[in-house]
Amino acid sequence: MKIDGPQRPPLPETIALAKRIFLANVTNAEKSILDLGSKAVERDIEKIATVLIRSSQQTEENIESQSRAPTTTIQVARLSIDRTDGSAESIVNDISRQQILVKYLSDCIKFTEQIQIAIPLVSDLLLSRNITDIQEAIEFFVSAYKFGVKDAIFGVRKLILLVWSQEKSIKDSAVSAYKRIYLDFESDARLSEMSEKHKAFSVVKSLSELVMGATLGELISIEQLLKELMDSNEIQQMHIQVLWERFSMKLTNTTSEESRAAIQLIGMLSTSNPELIRSKENLNAIITEGLGERGRKDSRLVSETCIALGKAYRLPKTDTCEQFYRLPKDHELFTHLRTILLNGLDNLSDNYYDMMSDNIIKVIFQLAEHPDSLSEQFIREMLLKLISLTQSEELTTDMQTVSLDNANKENCEQISNQDITEADRQSTVSSQQTTEPLVTQTIRTVRYLNSEILARFISMIGNIALNVLIHIDLNILTELKIRNYIKEEKDKKKDKTPRRRSRTPGKTPGDQNLEEEIGLAGANAMEDQEQEYLNNMCNNEIVLGNNLLARLSELVVNIAQDRVVYSDVKLRTAASLTLAKYMCLSENFCRLHIRLLATIMEKSEEAVIRANTIIALGDLCVRFPNLLDQWSTLMFQRLRDTDVTVKMNTLKVMSRLILSDMVKVKGQISEMAALMVDQNELLSSHSRLFFTELGKKQNAVYNVLPDIISHLSDTETGLAEEDFRTVMKFIFDLIEKNRQTICLVEKLCERFRSTTDDRQWRDLAYCLSLLNYSERSFLKLHEKLICFADKLCCDFVYECIQTIITTTRKIPNIKNETKQIIDEFEHKVEECRTKGTNEDDSEFQKVVGTPQSTVKRTARQPSANKRTGVSSKKKPQQSKTKRKVVSKGSEEDDTDEEIATNKRMVSGQRSDRPQRQSRRALPIISSDDESSS
Repeated sequence: MKIDGPQRPPLPETIALAKRIFLANVTNAEKSILDLGSKAVERDIEKIATVLIRSSQQTEENIESQSRAPTTTIQVARLSIDRTDGSAESIVNDISRQQILVKYLSDCIKFTEQIQIAIPLVSDLLLSRNITDIQEAIEFFVSAYKFGVKDAIFGVRKLILLVWSQEKSIKDSAVSAYKRIYLDFESDARLSEMSEKHKAFSVVKSLSELVMGATLGELISIEQLLKELMDSNEIQQMHIQVLWERFSMKLTNTTSEESRAAIQLIGMLSTSNPELIRSKENLNAIITEGLGERGRKDSRLVSETCIALGKAYRLPKTDTCEQFYRLPKDHELFTHLRTILLNGLDNLSDNYYDMMSDNIIKVIFQLAEHPDSLSEQFIREMLLKLISLTQSEELTTDMQTVSLDNANKENCEQISNQDITEADRQSTVSSQQTTEPLVTQTIRTVRYLNSEILARFISMIGNIALNVLIHIDLNILTELKIRNYIKEEKDKKKDKTPRRRSRTPGKTPGDQNLEEEIGLAGANAMEDQEQEYLNNMCNNEIVLGNNLLARLSELVVNIAQDRVVYSDVKLRTAASLTLAKYMCLSENFCRLHIRLLATIMEKSEEAVIRANTIIALGDLCVRFPNLLDQWSTLMFQRLRDTDVTVKMNTLKVMSRLILSDMVKVKGQISEMAALMVDQNELLSSHSRLFFTELGKKQNAVYNVLPDIISHLSDTETGLAEEDFRTVMKFIFDLIEKNRQTICLVEKLCERFRSTTDDRQWRDLAYCLSLLNYSERSFLKLHEKLICFADKLCCDFVYECIQTIITTTRKIPNIKNETKQIIDEFEHKVEECRTKGTNEDDSEFQKVVGTPQSTVKRTARQPSANKRTGVSSKKKPQQSKTKRKVVSKGSEEDDTDEEIATNKRMVSGQRSDRPQRQSRRALPIISSDDESSS
């Protein structure tokens, strides 16, 4: 039946789109050929997919209510309307094309579902060791993101970490991928037709989505990526303008989260161009928008604004004579920061105050002139507010006139001006005396304060103490170096003509030249004196003197050690961290309180305090390694903590210290090896990564392996047998040198003598079977057969030795002499197995006898002497160090050097200085339960 046009109901959108695709692109109706490469077809298919997705969101009731029969009739009639021939054949062809379309779209949906499943698997390929795998995974995520695959953003975020890759090809591929994702508009016809402003808005919107919700590591990587893009001029001025408009919320429908993302991106771009922050117009905009009315209500915005402001800070290079970028301490920026910091102190509903406070203190020390003076003012006003919160009105009024001192201020001015007078010192002492009532009253009344308010104050003074250390070690020291460099350059210009140097009375010219060479004269000596002065000031004055920070240290210590009076977890967490920051400033203060901090780490009931303290102790190990060396054992014990976070922090801290040689590797490293079989997958992977990196250091794994075996194979405190084998399998794969294998064979065999437990026999035998044997290492095993001959009655030990024999027979190009030794060894093993454990050692000695390899090496020793041209009678001392000749083509690396040494000794070539050895001798490893060979 033919339906007239006016009476036809509207055609479904998907059918209309399908009709347009096929009628426009099918040139041969009988074959139903469809040009899928056409851009027009791609656009129409995208529209169909959009409609299908929208339709899938409808409720089942609406779907079931649709009548299928009339729709089919309408579809057929509609598709046939444009045909001149309305025959049944034409209708059948139209239906066939519809079926092909439905099948195609159904396959597309299934394909999309498989892509969703594949995303986690492909993201793992980004960490592959194969460069091709990584590049293919990058291409996958670029295409997936452009096609709008749902979870592609997770792969794009993980991809950002590749900007740190040491492989240039991988790094370039990652940067290029982000260019194509965010900056390439030519591949999309619709985007290429947009205006420049709309393109910039699209870029900013995409980058903001990347920043929002990113982790700290991802944010650092994004910053590096944007630096690369800025350096290559990929980020245009229009992009930056849109960012400023988003930050100030001039663009409609901009949310507060998008505004924070905008200032984050501005700060990241400032890494490459600090003038984005330093310019007066932009700085005023940041202060007005980020620290104004909006900032007083949004601590996160203030925090991000302070991070962006910190990008204006640059540490100048000495030879460029560049000056620090500083703002006067009465600048409106610091006025706004002071107001925000004070007003938010008692706002307990603000969960981001601590983060904001930390960033504010950093900005003050980075950008302010005399930051010590400014921080002094902040602490004074904080103390007054704390006292006012205790409702001591009279005391608060009396204390308004109290002047707060800061010894660091005076000391820094002494260094920078170098003209401090005795009157200034007397004024300092007077100011120190007047601060005592204020601090004493604060200590006496803080127990009545709200614990969270007090915790905020304690955290703030800890941040100030840490930033004082950074300010001294970086800013002041760099400033002094720049001044000395400028002075030295001026002296060079004055002394263009060479002058005759005046000789110091009592010193020869050689003595004066020696002093100049070793740095006892000139600018170097001045720098050493300044460095010594700064160190002395940190150790004895800042936290141990009679100044404000030193007086407040009493409060910090009291809170940290008194769990009864100060029971709040947040307060004690803040106090323990502040105590650690104080200890970073002064070695003397650290020596006084290191036992307290270690006790907090060991006995604190709160996991968060233990987790923070282990990190703090790791930093102290870097700053004062000699002082913290005796406490490393206590730090290793946290690897057995019941809390996963504490164990993870301990593993990361100890890994960093060991790999940087800040801590001596002891037997406790076995605790790190035991984490390979931990149930937590993250702990296991970090442990494996640590030992992989340790294996890259010469002899590092070899040196600790005996201790690891001793501790992990212990029947009481060690691992289960299967876990032990898993750990040993991984570690022994890191032993690659043949010389190390020979030494390990000897050590492991000797250890059989001191063991009486079947479990330890099996563990040692399994370790022997993991080694990669060469002819030399097998000969060493043959020599040490007597060590484990009585243990061969154990089935597992016997099986491991048989495995070694089978593996050694497969060595390529093995010599006939070695084959005979293998046969002899196998025969002796079989005889020893039948003896049992109750036999005398003499019985096993009769079976083992003297290894043939030893006899042959002893017999062949004179031949080495003949090659040197001297008989053994003339060189009795050579018998102390005999050359071990195994066979022609032996892998012994140092025998040629020994022969050359013998030749020099015989020919009378003696030198007063010791000869340099061609390679370092391998250290002898011993363990408490190991007998000497």
